[in-house]
Amino acid sequence: MAIQQRKCQDKSAALNNPGLAKIFALINPSIRIQWFLAMRQTINSLKALSDETRLRILALLGQGELCVCDLMAVLQLPQSTVSRHLAVLKNAGWVTDRRQGLWMYYRLADEVTPLRQELQHTMMAHLADLAATKQDRERLGLYLMQKSRNTCQNMAE
Repeated sequence: MAIQQRKCQDKSAALNNPGLAKIFALINPSIRIQWFLAMRQTINSLKALSDETRLRILALLGQGELCVCDLMAVLQLPQSTVSRHLAVLKNAGWVTDRRQGLWMYYRLADEVTPLRQELQHTMMAHLADLAATKQDRERLGLYLMQKSRNTCQNMAE
């Protein structure tokens, strides 16, 4: 019993420490580095969802591709805050970006794992019912109706 308990503790420590995980994989051949990387990717993906602003961004991107300035206007947050949250979502694989001139556009990632696809479907259905995301969608609709084609360029001038 104590040996099995120790193995479980070793596995937990390995998940939280990349260096230890590599050593653990060498000591215990039943643990493969691919398993560790897949687990780490899942953890990072789920951690990215642990912030209200990031969930609001994902809900907005569920409406389609948006520029950083669109997200700034709807969320009423500074560019640095929006960009920081987008970077977390991008690193976790939830969003992809493209550059058009000086402007960055973001959308939900196309290439998703079965787990991420299921989570995204469930999350979007749940977020659609929340008051904050309903208000964000309304604000986005009004903003896009008033927005000229070159709003991002006008903001830079």
